[in-house]
Amino acid sequence: MINSVHKTLPALTQTALLHVQGELVDREKLKNYLSIYQSSSPSYLLMASIDRCMDFVAERGREGYERLLELRKLIEEAAKGQVEAYYQEIPKENYTIHFMNYGIDGVMGELEPARGELPHEVGIVFEVLAVDQDTANAVCGSLRSSLLHYGYEGRKATAGNLAFPFAPSDIVFGPVYEFSVYHLMEVKDGMEQFILEDVTLAASE
Repeated sequence: MINSVHKTLPALTQTALLHVQGELVDREKLKNYLSIYQSSSPSYLLMASIDRCMDFVAERGREGYERLLELRKLIEEAAKGQVEAYYQEIPKENYTIHFMNYGIDGVMGELEPARGELPHEVGIVFEVLAVDQDTANAVCGSLRSSLLHYGYEGRKATAGNLAFPFAPSDIVFGPVYEFSVYHLMEVKDGMEQFILEDVTLAASE
C-alpha cells in the first residue's frame, strides 16, 4: 500500500510511504523492482521531509487530528460561503449542498450515539443538487476546489487538505427525483393495518 504524506500531512510535495506487511507481497521481487525504477540519486530533502512528518505524527498527530475535527464544520461552512460569493448570479435556492462526514455522523446524522468519541478516520463526501446539471457541475467543482485548498488556521500542508477516495472526484448522477405525495396515514392504532392471525396445526400422525 502506498500512502501520500503530502496531501493531508506536513510533508513536501511528491512524498509518500510504501507499506509492506504480511506475505501478500514478495519482498525480494519488490526490492528488485525498486532497484530498477527507483532513482539512484534520491532527494535527501524529500526524505528528511518524510522523517520530520513522521515525527510530527508521533509527537503531535492526535493533537492536530482533534484540532482538525474541531475546525471541520467551520471549514465546510467557509467553503460553502466561498462558492456562494463566487456564484452570486445564481440564486441560492437553485442549488443545495449537503455534507456527509463518514466516521462521525455520515449515516445516522444527529442520531449517531457515538458522536463524542474520537473517530479512527473521517471521510467527507458532499453532494450538490441543482435545478440543472450545468449548475450542479459548476457548484460541485468550485466547492471541491475551495474545500481542498481552504487555508484554515494552523494548517501545515499546502498541497491540499484532502485525499480523494475515488476517481474522478466529481461523479455525475444525472436527474434526481423528489417525492411529492404525502405518504403518511393517520390511524388510531399503529397495528391496525397489520392483521395477525394465529393458526394451530395438529401434529401429523
